[in-house]
Amino acid sequence: MQFHAFHGVLPEERMCGGDYTVSLRCTLCKPQETIERIAETDDIADTVNYAELYAIVEDVMSKPCNLIETVAARIGQSIVNQFPTIMKVTVTINKHNPPIEYSQGTTASVAITMAK
Repeated sequence: MQFHAFHGVLPEERMCGGDYTVSLRCTLCKPQETIERIAETDDIADTVNYAELYAIVEDVMSKPCNLIETVAARIGQSIVNQFPTIMKVTVTINKHNPPIEYSQGTTASVAITMAK
């Protein structure tokens, strides 16, 4: 999922924003039962709806934070709170072109991965 958001500790980051990629990996509480049920019903109600996951991420990404670690933790907590069928969620946030100055070279991105 790709977003333009306003996270960061520097005033420029809060004013201009930056580009982010968010990836999720969800582990179901009872994966075999879920797989069997989905194979039988072919019904989105029997699994986790990706559109609903996207809506959670979009909502959290729209609220500026100083740290992408905070953003990842809030995404993970919101997902496990809303989906009791999810036992574990791993959230990776990649911040593109962070404002890091080096005497040599550049930094294309930085990332944080957190599991809840």
